[in-house]
This record gives sequence, C-alpha cells and structure tokens, in this order.
Amino acid sequence: MADGDIEERIRKVFTSVFEGVKAEDVTFDGKHEEFDEWDSLTHMNLVSALEEEFGISLSVDDISEMDTVTRVLETVKKLHNGKGG
Repeated sequence: MADGDIEERIRKVFTSVFEGVKAEDVTFDGKHEEFDEWDSLTHMNLVSALEEEFGISLSVDDISEMDTVTRVLETVKKLHNGKGG
C-alpha cells in the first residue's frame, strides 16, 4: 500500500475520533497538543480505530510512543508493512 493511501486512511481515522477535526487539519508534523481533545481516553479510541482500520495490533510500547501524528503514521506503516501489507 502506498504511503499516500496510509496517510489518507489515518486522516479518516483522526476525523472520526476527534470531533470537529477536518482531514486538512491532520498534518504529519503536528503534535498531539494541536488537538484539544487528545487526552488518554481519546488516545485509546484512536488506538482502537487504527487497529480496526488497518487490521493491526498495537503493543503497549507502540501506544505510549504515538504522541504525534507523525509517530502514528510511522507506527502504522511499520506494522502494516510488517504484516505483508
């Protein structure tokens, strides 16, 4: 799967998890502070949505390290590509 496709799917997940966030608001150089709603509960909702969207399983380490949109992208790409994706 092309990186652009993964980025678009991640944008879709963010817009479904974060109320009022538009796809163009999801940049891959942003930190979680850019999203007022990004707290621990929303983070777990994000994790669940990513696992469902990409058919991956995130480890505790992966979850704790995903503190920026860029790290979400890197983690998803690593796991998705690792499963033959």
